Amino acid sequence: MVDSAPTEPIKELARRFILDLNSRDLENLMPWFREDAQLWIPPSPLVCGSKRINLLLKLIFRRYRDIQWEIVELYQASDNVILVEMRSFGTFTSGKVYENNLISLIKYTGSGKIFYISDYFKDTAIFY
Repeated sequence: MVDSAPTEPIKELARRFILDLNSRDLENLMPWFREDAQLWIPPSPLVCGSKRINLLLKLIFRRYRDIQWEIVELYQASDNVILVEMRSFGTFTSGKVYENNLISLIKYTGSGKIFYISDYFKDTAIFY
């Protein structure tokens, strides 16, 4: 449980995180996550711990020639929780085009680290 709000506005934290996600550079991306963070990106099961999150992101990035996330809207749920409505698009390594809509529920600590993300996709059939 987190008891304090981040010092930086949560909407700005979310924007900067998505910019780093779009870079697909794990050296920029992993400092966002607390060591005991949890990440749930269907169809994968819940992943716990920054080392496992790093491995999952590597596997996800390898599935795509390119992939991007575009913020549609940001909904601040509380001082440390935000819902990020996005459109994601790219190309699988197979050449198949990928397009989807999703909402990411992101929870931040007072220091601006992510301790929980859960993604909700409009279309999960594309992953099978």
